[in-house]
Amino acid sequence: MRRDPQLTLDALRTLDAIDRRGSFAAAAEELSKVPSALSYSIQKLEEELDLLLFDRSGHRALLTPIGRLILERGREILHATEEMISDARAMADGWEPEVTIGVEALFEEERLFPLISKFEKVSGTRVKLQSSVLSGTWELLEQDKVDLVIASDIGIRLAEIQTRFLYNETIMYCAAPTHPIHQMENPLAEESLTQFRAIAVADSAITRPKREVRLFDKQPRLTVSSISLKINALVKGIGIGSVPISRVHDLLDNGSLKVIGDGAPQQVAMQLAWKNQHMGKAKQWFMRAITDLCQES
Repeated sequence: MRRDPQLTLDALRTLDAIDRRGSFAAAAEELSKVPSALSYSIQKLEEELDLLLFDRSGHRALLTPIGRLILERGREILHATEEMISDARAMADGWEPEVTIGVEALFEEERLFPLISKFEKVSGTRVKLQSSVLSGTWELLEQDKVDLVIASDIGIRLAEIQTRFLYNETIMYCAAPTHPIHQMENPLAEESLTQFRAIAVADSAITRPKREVRLFDKQPRLTVSSISLKINALVKGIGIGSVPISRVHDLLDNGSLKVIGDGAPQQVAMQLAWKNQHMGKAKQWFMRAITDLCQES
């Protein structure tokens, strides 16, 4: 009974070396084998697969289209194998293979980039940033889709979730300097605000009730998917809205945006939140680093 052909990792590494180095001799040197042994192993592989992997009609052996297909798919297998082994070794040392941080729209994700650069010097753990809005941020943590979140305190309290205060974010009403709301006698009165289109960022929650902040039922509105789009819409004069001052300092300074009245400033507590299970080294590293970053700012 004929046994199934075996395409081993060693065979894939041999094909990869031959292709990269350009010859059997150079590949044999890299793999610490003699060229004849390498040629024999490729011939045996072709016989087992009943496929021609190399075209030997010229002065040098070239991969056939079939050989190229096997090599390209094989490289995916080699990469996945290396990643699996790396993840297993990291986990054995207490580092998670991957850590995901949920970032609420009020917090500028770019502030985390320096931390990620520092982190890659101490760990090979992959890092993901997941953008979210309002209840959607807490939903991600509640459903274990992220490891920790930077979120605004909107009153959600769950027994299994721990929180740490980071800083207070100031929210103020703003609009383009040419927007007519600046000409109103009482621009922040409800009867004034409801005359103009509000720009809102949609709550990203799917299962939790969606929340709205500083909006009136009878007020026309444009709903966008991110705080960046909201700020751009405000600059273009499309509407009015409340924004985190930390995100628009430059726009206020250069006159692209203007605070409406006194802005009706509101302080929103920003928190770091997490669940206590699965407290790996990467999660703990970012908990400390994010806390330090916000307290130093």
